[in-house]
Amino acid sequence: RRLIVENGRVVGLRAERDGKAFFVRAGKGVLLASGGFEWNPEMARKFMNVRDLRGMSPNSLEGDGH
Repeated sequence: RRLIVENGRVVGLRAERDGKAFFVRAGKGVLLASGGFEWNPEMARKFMNVRDLRGMSPNSLEGDGH
């Protein structure tokens, strides 16, 4: 739910699972990923310079997390 920033660096995060809040402190860094966009033709053209990309991923990956 929230990234924890100290001295301008992300050092951990507060999250929630099954209604219970918890804290994770990063050992070396935090990787934040939001999913793919390969089923969004406009984003595929813009970011990957392809006309029609279809892969093995679920067709729900439309870039709505970007």
